[in-house]
Amino acid sequence: MKLSTTLSRTQRLASIGARSKLSVSLPELSKTLFTKAF
Repeated sequence: MKLSTTLSRTQRLASIGARSKLSVSLPELSKTLFTKAF
């Protein structure tokens, strides 16, 4: 029970961090994705 709650909390923190990082490096990410796709 405690493990699952800790896991969910960690996932939430990770998602928030990823979101903030994504919003910062969105142009770079899209550029790399574009170059990889084509």
